[in-house]
Amino acid sequence: MNLDHLIAILAYAVREQWIAEAEALALVARFNAGALDRSAFALPQSEALALPAGVPTSEQRFFHGLDRESGQDYFAIVAQQAANEPSIATWQAALKFLVLGHIAHQAATALGRPLTGEDWQQLRPIALKQMVYLSRFAEQRMVLALIGKPMSQPQVAQRSALYSGSGRAVSFQFGEQLLGDGYVIDYQARDDSRTCDPCIGAEQGGPYLPTTGPMPGDVCLGAGFCRCLRVSRYAPAEAARLRGALQ
Repeated sequence: MNLDHLIAILAYAVREQWIAEAEALALVARFNAGALDRSAFALPQSEALALPAGVPTSEQRFFHGLDRESGQDYFAIVAQQAANEPSIATWQAALKFLVLGHIAHQAATALGRPLTGEDWQQLRPIALKQMVYLSRFAEQRMVLALIGKPMSQPQVAQRSALYSGSGRAVSFQFGEQLLGDGYVIDYQARDDSRTCDPCIGAEQGGPYLPTTGPMPGDVCLGAGFCRCLRVSRYAPAEAARLRGALQ
């Protein structure tokens, strides 16, 4: 962490109203005096946003043998355990490992085969988007900890569990690539009192062509807590109509 990086984080923190401007200035002064607790620092962005050049196989093996639902549940359990890490950078690295493994595993499970380099290139923008979100989360934890107002362990645990939503979305997106012509997709919102409006709207807005439209875990306000589905249905006339509407 250098001064320029810290100032950029603090400027964003003030804009987002995580902290007041006076608190940000005080942190800069403490940094210059060497008085900041470095265990509260987030990963540098060069590390936080870095992605493997090839398929993240070691991360993926962490979820070996799990299907979509059990993989998502396991992610939540391990992410909540990682919230106990005393160092923010260590916690961030652990959650990054989990997110990359979960995304890769869910894609491979949906395809029914190991991922190829081409598959990973398709996944990289999705993974990078999650790393940006995670980086901001870690920076928010950092500045709040440095001013003596740290997030509680339950807060960190619950928010960390949300990151499994990206893997759920990937599971449907990649699985639908295997469908032939003539199929449409019905979004099925989970029918209970916690179902969010975007998921209800996604159900009402269907059907969709495979790999298009809202994805559970992505459109959902609950992210990693989403249990909605996308279900394929062979309907050539509807598929033709939807293809025509896109042209």
